[in-house]
Amino acid sequence: MGHRFRKGQRYRILSINKDHASVKRLTDMGITPECNLSVENVAPFGGTYIIKVRGYRVAIRKSDLEALEVQALDKGEK
Repeated sequence: MGHRFRKGQRYRILSINKDHASVKRLTDMGITPECNLSVENVAPFGGTYIIKVRGYRVAIRKSDLEALEVQALDKGEK
């Protein structure tokens, strides 16, 4: 994936890597292709992200986000 998620940024999910260990967890949380997510907060050292998807907030590990192929929709904080 290689995408760096930023606080305040919105993304459109293009696809999910089917070989990633977290694919079931992600889809169970409603994180699916064609939906949008926004990064609400990033924990110190970047291990955990608080994202908003489908109207609710969820804490997610950086390693789980790496399964997502996304397109940035607007600019986030640097």
